[in-house]
Amino acid sequence: MSSQLDGCKSHMAGTMAAFWVVGIVGQIAIWFNDHEDGFQRTAYERPGEITEYGSLQFKLEEIMQHLLIELETGERTLPRSSEPLLGVFRQRR
Repeated sequence: MSSQLDGCKSHMAGTMAAFWVVGIVGQIAIWFNDHEDGFQRTAYERPGEITEYGSLQFKLEEIMQHLLIELETGERTLPRSSEPLLGVFRQRR
């Protein structure tokens, strides 16, 4: 899923959501999701696109701490999530 960045709005699940880039570090963009009211990070490949939309949202301090650890160790510590998946899912027993 690619969504535009830098304060533009995107239609998601029938609602309007705004994404605001608050920083770019190397090839990582830190962005605020107005609809989810939280921060997330994504690989920064092309200007104006979110390439890894995730439903998990964090406080800015949490994102920055995970980013510092990643820069020091080379390993991502922030949990990953996927975009919503369409389909029929079995109920848990």
